[in-house]
Amino acid sequence: MRGEFPVRAWRASVAALTGVLALVALLAALALGGVSDPRPAGPLQVDASPDDAAGWALWPSSAESDTGGGEYLVTVPPQGGRALVTAPYTLRPPCTLEMSARHVAGPSEAGFGLWWGEVPAGPYWVVAVNGDGYFAVFRVEGDEIQFIEEWQLFPHLSREGATERLWVTVQEGRALVRLNDEVAASFGMPATAPLHTGLYVEASRRGDATVAFERLRIWQAEPVE
Repeated sequence: MRGEFPVRAWRASVAALTGVLALVALLAALALGGVSDPRPAGPLQVDASPDDAAGWALWPSSAESDTGGGEYLVTVPPQGGRALVTAPYTLRPPCTLEMSARHVAGPSEAGFGLWWGEVPAGPYWVVAVNGDGYFAVFRVEGDEIQFIEEWQLFPHLSREGATERLWVTVQEGRALVRLNDEVAASFGMPATAPLHTGLYVEASRRGDATVAFERLRIWQAEPVE
């Protein structure tokens, strides 16, 4: 009859609505179950401000560092390539690392972040962000860089000048990367121990890059050496 809603269309509408409600219920259950929550791999062992430079090692010599005001400032010249700061801690996975840092001065495309593994020869892994809202994940061994995630926009980064939180959990031969609490990458890596960690700055060709590192936290089952 003209004007009546077709039975087939009505059934399709009911099925679609049922599917939406089921999806909402599933997402709610996952959230309540903690899937979306960043849970560290063990108790908090280190909560440090890097402004006390005792025990922190900066490499190479072309990079410069300064401390004060609760921050550790690292400046890398255009020809400096990568700068690495090694924290005075030895880690044994499973463990979770969290670094808070922000871009202070210089070209916004300069990268900064967190590394873990062995330096300077490697292998070590890096999660890096920049002031333009991009992130990357890669493995370094010697002069070879292998990208796990190429540089790409990430919607949950705060952009230039804001503090970014980089979070990495290493356990059972995998690494899970979160940026500002949102999952950005997950990949397999050798279940090696012990590990070291620290700060990472990648120079831009357009000028000096300065990054302020504000806080390093480490969670793991065993006490940090």
